[in-house]
Amino acid sequence: MSYQIKLEVFEGPFDLLLNLISRHRVSVYDVPLATITEEYLSYLGEMRQLDLEIATDFLLVAATLLEIKSAGLLPKPVPVEEDETLTAFDQRQLLIGRLIEYQKYKNAGLALGSRQKAESLFFSRKAGLEPELDQLLPDFLAGIDLSGFGEIIVKLLERERVRLIDANHIATIKISLEVKIDEIIKQLRRLYKQGRVDLRQPVAFGEIEIVKSRIN
Repeated sequence: MSYQIKLEVFEGPFDLLLNLISRHRVSVYDVPLATITEEYLSYLGEMRQLDLEIATDFLLVAATLLEIKSAGLLPKPVPVEEDETLTAFDQRQLLIGRLIEYQKYKNAGLALGSRQKAESLFFSRKAGLEPELDQLLPDFLAGIDLSGFGEIIVKLLERERVRLIDANHIATIKISLEVKIDEIIKQLRRLYKQGRVDLRQPVAFGEIEIVKSRIN
């Protein structure tokens, strides 16, 4: 359970301030840190055991709010270049972003914790098979010594790897230009024999023209 606080401008869980401040529902300058700290120390005195999660929430939010307040009270140095300085609004947004980032990690931790709790409800079988079932399994290692293991490994290594899934779309197969030229020549010869194309050479030793046959 989160640490509860009660102020004039806010009442509820301490970490809820993060949500309200980020949505501009509560002004950070209206949150009395002295009152919050006093109530928190009193709350710690009543606890039998320190809750690290609540302590982390308090330190993070209180330190960030204190930095926001102090940034508005302390005198600002004279900037060398105006573009390099952050306005009060930018500083506030930067610190609020820090709080939101902390909340993300906190929520992720809670999600992982719930998963761990769910997994802890499952138990694996640690006992072996019943003797009558164990006897039904064949002994694949019967009669195999160290040299036999070596022969089996050699046979496995000599086997060609068979691809169960076509991986041609992943790695491009390289084909030489000579191979493609031979394929084109074979296809042209096949089309010429079938009468689907005509081969012409108007000039001796000139270029060969490939014309689609008019018969088809």
